[in-house]
Amino acid sequence: MATKTKSRINQSQQSTFHFRWWMALSLVVLIAIIGLVVLRFSKASTADGPAPTGPIYWIGDSLSTGFLLSGGLREKLETAGYSPAFVNANPGRSITQAGFTPGVNALNAVDADNKNVCVNSIVASIKVYCANHNNSYNPVKDAKTIVLFIGTNPETDQTKSFTQLQQELLTKLRAVNPDARYVWADIAAPGNYAQSISQDSLNFAHLGNPNTTTQDLINAFNDTRKRLSINQLAIYANAIKFNYNIISQYKFFWQDKFPTLLQFPQIDDQKDTQGFIVDGTHYSATGSDKLTTYIVNVLQTGSFTKPPVAIIPFDITQQVKIDLTNPPEYVLVNQPGISDTGCEQQNGFKTNKNFKGCKVTSAAPLVLKPNPAFKANAQSFMFPDTRASICVGSISTDKTQPITITFSLKGKIVTKVQANYGPNNDLAGIVACGITDKPLGEIDTITIISPVLAYMTSIALVVK
Repeated sequence: MATKTKSRINQSQQSTFHFRWWMALSLVVLIAIIGLVVLRFSKASTADGPAPTGPIYWIGDSLSTGFLLSGGLREKLETAGYSPAFVNANPGRSITQAGFTPGVNALNAVDADNKNVCVNSIVASIKVYCANHNNSYNPVKDAKTIVLFIGTNPETDQTKSFTQLQQELLTKLRAVNPDARYVWADIAAPGNYAQSISQDSLNFAHLGNPNTTTQDLINAFNDTRKRLSINQLAIYANAIKFNYNIISQYKFFWQDKFPTLLQFPQIDDQKDTQGFIVDGTHYSATGSDKLTTYIVNVLQTGSFTKPPVAIIPFDITQQVKIDLTNPPEYVLVNQPGISDTGCEQQNGFKTNKNFKGCKVTSAAPLVLKPNPAFKANAQSFMFPDTRASICVGSISTDKTQPITITFSLKGKIVTKVQANYGPNNDLAGIVACGITDKPLGEIDTITIISPVLAYMTSIALVVK
């Protein structure tokens, strides 16, 4: 009897599960739901197509202030379906600089606007939205599209590159609103060199200083143009990595389509024949009106400017160490007169038979350049616009003397270092270090020159 009972129990247990048609259907539905969720959270802001209509959130500086006052920005956006249009504009603002409104830089603007603004609002479009959404409207959280018109003004935080600050701002925004389409505007200014100098728009730090000379203004303008060029490059270099679309002011004002011109023209004066830019930076009422029309059209049609990935320099924002005898694939190391493909390797030095180094003298400097074979049309390196500490590893056959390291762009020295050896010059590894005399930005050549015979092993760069 016990055997029969056990058999019945096993038969009963085996017959309790039967795969039904509705289970298959449920499985298909579950997979579809998972797929939709994955698609939603992997949706790229750089995707093709128009920016989604509905609430739009906008952070800008004085250019956006001009768009509001003279360009009818809010009205044009809302007419096009981007409503409510919440524009936070602050002249002089950058990601870390507050501008005219104290304490409200771009990072702080996100905190200030991340709240329900329905209470006591007198803006018609906001009142309508609140009435239709249970009296709740958070400009940051509820935005379908977020636009950033930031990058023209200098940053207060000089310890971070513009790339790092971009990431910080976008991370803060996406923590509140991960689903919005993100759009970043590139930079049009500086354009009219003569107007910028005469009207002093770009050089407000010199206003009221009776000792300011014309050369001071020229130097300040050139510094500004360099900073903006670096920011411009970062905006395009990071579009895919940080997942945003680009609206090109540059393309609108100067009719130069990327990647034809990657940087601002390095000429004395870039003529704005249409008279849209009044002082080298800010736009006339006509310029603001036409540009806002262009911006809304780009949002509606999805005709964003694509980043010219192929010709953007290598973006080097972290510590870099290059082994000169076995360089990374993005660097070419050569010595004029010795080798076209790499430095001469010396095997063995006195009693150290395992040492390898590159024989360097003043007559045969080492030259480092981008490797175009690694990245199509790569022409330069891009460092954060900060000073850098540089160390060169070597073994010298003579009394150690300072090594000169220069950073050049198109044949002109951008900055240089006189690297001095430390007190512990042991034979196994001497290191000469120094700090650049000026900030590093875009460069296309690094040259290492030793006044006496030395065997170089590596070069390390740490941005400040």
